[in-house]
Amino acid sequence: MAAAAPRRVPCRPPEIELQVEASRRMADMEAGLVDAALRYGDGSWSDVSAERIMKLRMVPVAAPALARRLKLRRPADLTGAPLIRVSPFGTSWTEWARGAGLDPARFEPRPSEAKGLQVDGMGASVRAAAHGLGVALVFDPLIDSEIASGALVCVGPDVPARGRIWLVRRPRERGQPAIRALRRWLFAQVGG
Repeated sequence: MAAAAPRRVPCRPPEIELQVEASRRMADMEAGLVDAALRYGDGSWSDVSAERIMKLRMVPVAAPALARRLKLRRPADLTGAPLIRVSPFGTSWTEWARGAGLDPARFEPRPSEAKGLQVDGMGASVRAAAHGLGVALVFDPLIDSEIASGALVCVGPDVPARGRIWLVRRPRERGQPAIRALRRWLFAQVGG
């Protein structure tokens, strides 16, 4: 008996035109320029209807060579490693430390410290970690391909993130065919 071929999910919903803009600022849904958006947070935005798409976990990752050189074998070993921080917001090293059972104060940024790096986005932190510049704290499962390829390795436990990924839209447009198609596609991508 032959095995069934794996189901291939298209890289975008076929029923709609998808334009992606990644930005730290919130999309203004009421201006009508955006039909739907993905937001990170707790889902309590008063101006939109929000539906949870994905739970996230925070996991520290590094280039394999850096992990070997710094002997990053236990979570506590990260206190001596150069940490990559995302500004103005991103995953929190102190929140991760708390969840991993470590002293959060040991993961606070120190202006006098020579080690570490601050970048302006999660993508930049992933690239910096892959180049061996430090340890990045990233969202799992959004880092799966870099782990699978061997570009990055996990160097500590994953802990739940406070925020989630939400599909947001204007409440009155929940039933629009394009919004429903996007929702179906997103759930197919994340297994929800």
